[in-house]
Amino acid sequence: MTPERWKQIRDLFDAAVERSQEERTAFLQQACGPDQELRGEVDSLLDAHAGSSRLMAQPAAALAAASLLSVLPRTARPEEAMEGRRLGPYKILRRIGSGGMGSVYAAARADEQFEKIVAVKIVKPGLDNATIVRRFRNERQVLASLEHPNIGRLLDGGTTSEGLPYLVMEYIEGTPLDQYCDHHRLSVAERLALFRVVCEAVHCAHQNLVVHRDLKPGNILVTAQGVPKLLDFGIAKLLRPEYSNQALGQTTPGTHPMTPKYASPEQVRGEPITTASDQYSLGVLLYLLLTGQSPYGRAESRGDLIEAICEADPEAPSEVASRLDPSPCAGRSTTPRGLAGLLRGDLDAILLTTLRKEPQRRYASVERLSEDIRKHLFQLPVSARNLTTAYRVHKFILRHTAAVAAAILVSLALLASTVTSAYYARTARREKVIAERRFQDVRQLARFVLLEFDDAIRSGETSARKVLLDKGLDYLHRLSLESAGDPQIQSELMDGYLKVGDVQNNLYGPHLGERAGAKQSYRKALEIAGALADAEPANQAARRNIARASGKLGDLAALGGDRKEALDHYRRALGVFEALAGKTPAGEARRDIVEITPRIGLLQYQIGDLRGALASYSRSLALAEQWTDQDARNPEARRAFALASYRVGEMMARSGQTQAGLERLRRGLATFEDLLTASPTSPEARRDLSAVSLVYGDILSTAGMDKDAIESFRRALSLSESLAREDPRNKQYQRDVCAALGRLADLLAKAGQMGEARVVTQRALAELRELVDLPEASEFDLQQYVWLLVTTPLADLRNPHLALPYASKAVALTNGTDPRTLDMLALAYHGAGDTALAITAEEHALALVPPARAGEAASDLRKDLEANLALFRKAMR
Repeated sequence: MTPERWKQIRDLFDAAVERSQEERTAFLQQACGPDQELRGEVDSLLDAHAGSSRLMAQPAAALAAASLLSVLPRTARPEEAMEGRRLGPYKILRRIGSGGMGSVYAAARADEQFEKIVAVKIVKPGLDNATIVRRFRNERQVLASLEHPNIGRLLDGGTTSEGLPYLVMEYIEGTPLDQYCDHHRLSVAERLALFRVVCEAVHCAHQNLVVHRDLKPGNILVTAQGVPKLLDFGIAKLLRPEYSNQALGQTTPGTHPMTPKYASPEQVRGEPITTASDQYSLGVLLYLLLTGQSPYGRAESRGDLIEAICEADPEAPSEVASRLDPSPCAGRSTTPRGLAGLLRGDLDAILLTTLRKEPQRRYASVERLSEDIRKHLFQLPVSARNLTTAYRVHKFILRHTAAVAAAILVSLALLASTVTSAYYARTARREKVIAERRFQDVRQLARFVLLEFDDAIRSGETSARKVLLDKGLDYLHRLSLESAGDPQIQSELMDGYLKVGDVQNNLYGPHLGERAGAKQSYRKALEIAGALADAEPANQAARRNIARASGKLGDLAALGGDRKEALDHYRRALGVFEALAGKTPAGEARRDIVEITPRIGLLQYQIGDLRGALASYSRSLALAEQWTDQDARNPEARRAFALASYRVGEMMARSGQTQAGLERLRRGLATFEDLLTASPTSPEARRDLSAVSLVYGDILSTAGMDKDAIESFRRALSLSESLAREDPRNKQYQRDVCAALGRLADLLAKAGQMGEARVVTQRALAELRELVDLPEASEFDLQQYVWLLVTTPLADLRNPHLALPYASKAVALTNGTDPRTLDMLALAYHGAGDTALAITAEEHALALVPPARAGEAASDLRKDLEANLALFRKAMR
């Protein structure tokens, strides 16, 4: 093919691609005339252009070459010659993908600044017409506007010596989402949790006015650490083109870029695209993840698929699951019947809402979809099910009013006669059976306490509580089967589940580290309390128990790093406590509010809201002071005062009032010391004193009083070690020891005591490694471990490469919403030589922290993030 012939083909392609389908056909008939070879070449280019959405669906694996390559002149497609070339600071290594619009290459830094593999995407030679370049630059603008840990990052961009634009992107080695879930045999709950992380990334794009338009498993890769990454914004649409550097133009009718299997009805019909289109694609994706099937059944031809997308209502996923073979269900840790049971109800409603044909009848946003999934996971009512059930029942009654009324009357009559005739006989038999069963239960419980528990308690507190827990759970379960109509037993049962949850895992006391079990126990307590409140609206105790259970769930969420969810639970509990304040005894209401407000304050401090934290702690302190004024000898009141006092002191010190804050801290410290003197063997008193000693040491160190700070840290360590020795299975005590070791190690190194600093650091790393490798490792444990690995002054113990997967796990655990965890990830990236990613992570972290208000000092968290970001940017110069 001569250059002149190729120019003729390209000019016709440029002119045709901007026309509608009808105008294009007439234009080409006139322009090409009898030259069918010319018409065929242009049609091939147009077909390839329409299929360009395939690019980078699998950036870490080879892609099938596009049909467009066959029509390009040999001299115009030198992809093979790209290997070994330099593009800016990058050297092309190999081609890893190809599509209709361009090719993707693996490349490495070649300027000897640091080692890094990236993905480079380049427009194909010969396709550098205005439309293709505009779309390519659109993708570059889209990626530049998105900063999220679960979206593939844009690192750089430029133009080759031939004038072809290119992008430099994060190189991601991972597995498509559906394959990852199947390979790791993830349960339904685990698949839903992973899907929610994807929703967060899509929601971030929507907040930046970007619609992806090609959501499918191949465009969502999951790394070896379990972190999903959203890729390929090649056909994304900016909802407000003025945000781009150039006009984006409209999609040419008849050439709608999409993957039909995952496209929404409005995409297929060529109608306006909104964020609801992405939501529909997510619904198709979730349907596949949960059932292994497409919502369109076995539609084979493109025509059948299009008809199914636009016209056919998808079958409820639970019905599909009930007909599956056992093998795909085994990959979801269940059976066909079990999977159908898991999907029936909430998940059916959620998916069918997401897959509605009319965009306006879907969820208002992807965030709402994710929230409904969260509610389902927490066994809370979902909005989709409420709406759908009410709608279906309402329609059914409207169609069959007479039949429904007649059926109700007949049923009531039959029920009344049956109940009347059977009541007395059943009551007598039931009471006899229950009495005999209760006798056996009491006998078993007495034997357990006298024999098994007496032996178990000798081996230590936690192992004894574990034995008691197993027995208690069994006993509670049997009681629950018989006590549905007894409010008193139900209330006792709810208290039992709260106590069991505390033993399994809690934020503020000894526990076994069984977070999943604790969540289940707290949910059961919440369910029972809710049922009691519904049955007796005037039952104040039941409403208070709802708040108590909500607070416990907030504790678990806080321990897992989900501060937004924790705040929701805490504020819900506080709202109930406040509503009850005038209806319950004053002391009880005050105690409830005193307990919940410091928890809210701690979360506010952790997200950088110093003012809010100080207000919460101050409210708790004022109520605690009232309590101690009325009952000065009450240990519970004095402890509440000490807790609030030291937290207020901490906030004052961190807000710039160092001396006043230290004085307030000393008052809290003195009260804790008095409480320990009164109860020298109390685990709670020792742990309280250990916790305040850590905070006191932090503030002393900030004030330059390092010697006193070291002594405070040593005291905290000694107290925590004594508790851990007495109860070695207690995960919270292990965590306390590690926190004290980490702080002490840093300060010893700062003071020049390098020998002891090394010993303490090595011990901290070893003990933390045990915690972070547990299946239920907490965000706090991961954060401590990463911090030590990337910041220890002992250079030979520093290991940012080892820290990276743990930092990524912490970010995934918190759904990318915790600034301190993102800061840890940024520090790990920087230490590993990937400063560009460090900057991106740190900027995202900083965006999550509220700026300082006028006249107020910035929070310590914000100062830390700003300092780290400045350091990273300086390193890039």
